[in-house]
Amino acid sequence: MKKLLLLSASVAAISFGSAANAQSMDYATMQELFGEPVTTSGNGSPQRVSDVALNMEILTAEDIARTGARTIPQALRFMPGVDVRRHSFGQYEVGIRGYNQPGSERILVLVNGRQVYSDFFGQVVWDSIPVEMGEIQQIEVVKGPNTALFGFNAVSGVINIITYNPLHDDQQFVEGRFGTHSLTEGSASYIGKFSDRFGVRTSVGGYRSTEDFDDVENQTSLSGIDTSIGVHDTHRESFVVDAWAQLTDNVQGQFEVSRADSGRNEILATKGASATDYRASSVRGRILADTTWGLIEADLYHNEMQADYDLLLSSGVTPLEADNRVTVAKLNNTFEVGADHILRVAGEYRSGSNIFASSAASLDQDDLKYDIWSASALWDWTASEKIRTSVAVRYDDFELKPDGPNFVAPGAIGAFSPFTDADFNQEREEVSYNLGLTYKLDDISNVKLTTSRGADLPSFTEFGLQFFSVGTTSPSSGIYGNPYTDTSIVTNYEIAYDRKIEDIRGNMRAALFYQQSDDMQAFGADVYQLAGPVDIAQIGNIGDSEMFGFELGFDGLYKDRWNWAANYTFLNINDDFRNQQNSAERSSVSAYEDTVSNHIFNAHIGYTADKWRTDLFAQYRTSFDDTAGASATANNQYVLEEINDQVIVNVSFAYDITDKLEWSVSGTSITGDTQQTLEGDTETTVFTALKYTF
Repeated sequence: MKKLLLLSASVAAISFGSAANAQSMDYATMQELFGEPVTTSGNGSPQRVSDVALNMEILTAEDIARTGARTIPQALRFMPGVDVRRHSFGQYEVGIRGYNQPGSERILVLVNGRQVYSDFFGQVVWDSIPVEMGEIQQIEVVKGPNTALFGFNAVSGVINIITYNPLHDDQQFVEGRFGTHSLTEGSASYIGKFSDRFGVRTSVGGYRSTEDFDDVENQTSLSGIDTSIGVHDTHRESFVVDAWAQLTDNVQGQFEVSRADSGRNEILATKGASATDYRASSVRGRILADTTWGLIEADLYHNEMQADYDLLLSSGVTPLEADNRVTVAKLNNTFEVGADHILRVAGEYRSGSNIFASSAASLDQDDLKYDIWSASALWDWTASEKIRTSVAVRYDDFELKPDGPNFVAPGAIGAFSPFTDADFNQEREEVSYNLGLTYKLDDISNVKLTTSRGADLPSFTEFGLQFFSVGTTSPSSGIYGNPYTDTSIVTNYEIAYDRKIEDIRGNMRAALFYQQSDDMQAFGADVYQLAGPVDIAQIGNIGDSEMFGFELGFDGLYKDRWNWAANYTFLNINDDFRNQQNSAERSSVSAYEDTVSNHIFNAHIGYTADKWRTDLFAQYRTSFDDTAGASATANNQYVLEEINDQVIVNVSFAYDITDKLEWSVSGTSITGDTQQTLEGDTETTVFTALKYTF
């Protein structure tokens, strides 16, 4: 009876668009009831993914398991519009609808709504996310600018990782994995209740592996000198404790702490090589209260990320340390006005700081800080049985400031820096919006019209890195962030069509979109040579870019045993950039119109029997260019080199030895080495795993 009442309440909540009747949602029950994934990310209340006035696709726990993926980027690879490139065993870069590059800052990645994007270089270190694959409920991929809904840097899209909630889910497992490249990996998780009112999600995990990219082990520096970068084995160690309590019948509380340490060999946004160690930690507290005024959520969290780089420079290996901290406090209220209107009002305060330091180069030693005050509002209106609209607006007030005197340090930095301390006191205001309309043509199809404006805030590196290296075999050079770098504004227009097709027991999805990016930021915006000689590369705005494209996807089920999917993405990018270079090793170029695959095809076929399942995923992508430093060119300028068409095939096989014990074998790039970047070929990787579920 209790479950029947819960299902009835869920029907009412989704069918009539009302706010959630409980503080946190039982995703599994909702999905089972409606036959498709359900989300609260669109407007703060439960919605079928087909009803959300956004281009959102969701990978469920079953979808993730079928990929056999051991990392989140591997699970995302075969989604339409998602571009995954692997630079080394531990470094993946994920782009949505183009603009993929090392340290891409255009995607906002969240875990249960908490930012795991790090804004010192403006990047996502995927191995530093404290989540094990077996504890993921679903991954929501939102395409296009969504600053008004999620905050700064959500300009290409948002990836929101939703984990199981111990108040609703009961999951316990231990898993071990072994594979090629000396891969040894383990994870364990307990998710469940200790009593009727208290539950916890806790997990530990980690791996070690040797590097499978031969070229990374002996990178060629920009001056043509082969120099070891101190390559170490790739590793990761992580833990999280996420406790939930039903404090009263109408109030829930959450407290979470996490830590993840990782090390990898990577390519930076400058296209230089580094062996890097990361240490990420977080603490979070949250209250959700179902009141007569609406569903009120108060959320406070603090993230820290320390990074130790061994940079490959022509003068040798140079250490660089970064200490990045961010504190976020949010308060929002989601409530109903009548039966057809859902409104959400929210306020947010964000404070971030960063310190760069180096024992081998002149560098600023003081904090650079920012404070952001934000206010946002959302109105979701069910205008009729066929029409639903959503309007979201966000206002951000931003202030940048150095914390302490002598931010532009004396000596080499002060001598050659084009800025003084006073230049780093900056203020700006930004407005972003998301507008969407869903029109139901009939019971099985709908059309979505959306337009949005997003804001890409410069990273701490782009604002204020002050780095000077004294050359030995090459000229002395410096890299300087520009405090006057403008926020990049991204505007998107889109029409999408979704349809259920009974003949294939599946769905069709299509989307046509156009996007304009103004004042994009990059390294090498301005370069010049001073006496000495001293080469200076300055970060800043490099110009505008436009992109248009098309996505088409199908999925289906045949005879209850065979499931399949196929999708195609076309992208075309046109840049209007002023790229500059000199012999400064960190003055790089951006050429998104050349570095995008115009055509990407993905396909999946899987078979399920009583005790086993097998899946094959394949991707074909057309050629694209990548950038590399070439010693034969004048001033060692970056040049474009073509990466040929490629086919990537992954397979997975799983067998249930008992009801609780599963054995699996998975392989990536099984047809042979594939070149995804100029750093080297991705070798075939095969691993086997045993997973015991309690």
